[in-house]
Amino acid sequence: MNRYVATALCAASLLFLSPLAAEAQGPFHLSPALDYGLGAGGVGLLSFDILYSKVLDKDDGIDGYAVRDKDDVWAFDRWAMHDHDKAMDTASTAGMYATAAFPLIFFAAPKEDWATIYAMYAETVFLSQGVKEFTKAFVDRDRPYMYYEGAPSSKLEDGDYHDSFFSGHATTSFAAATFTSYVFCKEFPGSKWKIPVIAASYALATTTAALRVAGGSHFLSDVLVGAAFGSLTGWLVPYLHTLAPPCKDKGGNDSFQIAASPFGITASLTF
Repeated sequence: MNRYVATALCAASLLFLSPLAAEAQGPFHLSPALDYGLGAGGVGLLSFDILYSKVLDKDDGIDGYAVRDKDDVWAFDRWAMHDHDKAMDTASTAGMYATAAFPLIFFAAPKEDWATIYAMYAETVFLSQGVKEFTKAFVDRDRPYMYYEGAPSSKLEDGDYHDSFFSGHATTSFAAATFTSYVFCKEFPGSKWKIPVIAASYALATTTAALRVAGGSHFLSDVLVGAAFGSLTGWLVPYLHTLAPPCKDKGGNDSFQIAASPFGITASLTF
């Protein structure tokens, strides 16, 4: 997922959903310390990557290239590497966005829980994308298509050719699949749809990761690390919110709110 899109959407989600989350009745609760920590961590990592890429010109493009030597690739990755396939590359991106949209099923949850669930999802995207982009900033690994003739010129020009580790598509897809599966089981513990939801979300995430390898955009190890880290983030963020004490409503109880205005961002805690 594009880091600019992730930053903008997640920031907007946290700002405008957090004030509504005090009414949540489900198993998850937002917490000022937890949410500020997760939000600040994700924003900080994404902002650093944007600064590093643009100001320090990390994403340096090239006009041409010499085909890399396949013997330099670790044997674990070599057997599954492919040259670039535009159709599979496009299909993998479609799969990523489809998996990322899976949490829309939580509109079936009680309205009081919507803000909490989607604020958690924003934090999940924030954190997973932030760590992924931060890692890419310091790990230069040529993509598999650089070991074949016919690498896409657009990828060479924008510097994407050396951002193979680790896979953002796999990270996003498995973060969404794990988040959806875990939260669905918590929100609807007795639902007959638990197994279908879990199976469908992970099937789509796995297909997306496989297409990244088949399309020559990633090595097998890239997508395995992305899948593992995405799954960890997709579980950890909502799990931490099961441990957070509930914010209470304004009827004489605790309530934390954060809101945006033309004059800046304000936060308040009433008790």
